[in-house]
Amino acid sequence: MLSALKINEKQKPMYLNKYLVKSLTLTGSSLLSLDILSSIVLPQQIQYLDVSDIHRLSPNELENLLAHTFRVLSLSMKFDPLFVIPSQIQYLLLKGQG
Repeated sequence: MLSALKINEKQKPMYLNKYLVKSLTLTGSSLLSLDILSSIVLPQQIQYLDVSDIHRLSPNELENLLAHTFRVLSLSMKFDPLFVIPSQIQYLLLKGQG
């Protein structure tokens, strides 16, 4: 099991085996599709999620991502006044304005 994995939106590898990770950092101009992300990692195993370096991330996209990564306890993101923090989040780090 990998303890952490950083995926850039420009990297769209196709893996035969999925990585088991607890910590995931996503970067790039936009969020990877859930299909691509799910082909790389098992979303339900992620506990620490950092999406603060994604340039265009809507509250709906983040809500959908969190619905598929339901074990996330720690979230790092850009401040967005429209985003409602899910009750599963125990630790929230806000970075500047989105």
